[in-house]
Amino acid sequence: MAKRRALMTLEQMEEKLGYKVASLYDTHVQHFYSDLTTVPKNVYEKTRDELDECFRTKYQEESGPGSEPKFPKPGITQKIANGPCITILECRSVTCQYSFIADISYDSEFDLPLQLTKNEGLATMSVANVSFTQFLPYNAYIA
Repeated sequence: MAKRRALMTLEQMEEKLGYKVASLYDTHVQHFYSDLTTVPKNVYEKTRDELDECFRTKYQEESGPGSEPKFPKPGITQKIANGPCITILECRSVTCQYSFIADISYDSEFDLPLQLTKNEGLATMSVANVSFTQFLPYNAYIA
């Protein structure tokens, strides 16, 4: 049977993190995590998500080899465009776990604002430097 985790106060979680989560996020736009769950508006829940991600990241660093990737300065924005699809990636902070914002839009009809972890943001920035190839439609391969 799974063990229940003891409830922590907001102050206890912020002490473990070493920073206040409430001061890091702007809440005027609803964002989603990369798994498409909504980013909570409640400061307590945001802090709990930050702490969970912090523990998850620490566990991954301890269990696998790797070096600390080079991190961009806060405020750095990168635009990735491929036809009508545009992604604007912004580094908001070097402190928190969910430090990247990605705004994905397609033809001005679709808009998806995402909040990404450090690893997701850095991986997206590294892919942005790769050139995209134009693919032929499926029926073009049929002789």
